[in-house]
Amino acid sequence: MFLNNLENLLYMVDSPEFVNEIRERSCVLGKFIKVISATETYEAYAVDIDYECRLVVKRGEREVLLSSGEISIRNL
Repeated sequence: MFLNNLENLLYMVDSPEFVNEIRERSCVLGKFIKVISATETYEAYAVDIDYECRLVVKRGEREVLLSSGEISIRNL
């Protein structure tokens, strides 16, 4: 039963419903965060999660797309 449920979830990953569920459960959207990457650390505002499941942050006047494999995020 676990594997069947997991398989169903994997099919959902590409769907808008999956991304909407991630948005609803996110604990960083709408908050100022600290982004820590291999080359720099900076503060940003978590704006959205796009349909490729990347975190969209506002850094100054521009938006930056972040993927979890590239950064660490901590709430300020």
